Amino acid sequence: MTTTCDSMQCGTAEQTRSPGATGRNSGLAAWAGIAWARFRRMRAAAAQRRELAALDEVQMRDLGITTEARRRELRRPFWDI
Repeated sequence: MTTTCDSMQCGTAEQTRSPGATGRNSGLAAWAGIAWARFRRMRAAAAQRRELAALDEVQMRDLGITTEARRRELRRPFWDI
């Protein structure tokens, strides 16, 4: 028994994939990359705010940070970057 295949039924894995499959996967990867980068920035901002909270008056004066500016920054939520 001899089997034949035409271009509609046979082909490499690349040829048989649906045209949008790669686009969906790369879109999801891009979204995940953006979300991960934002998460890292939020964690970094939270760490910097903790360090700011630990400064004493002399250190704040040396850095040129006013008490009011420090208070405003420390009141910001962690997602506000």
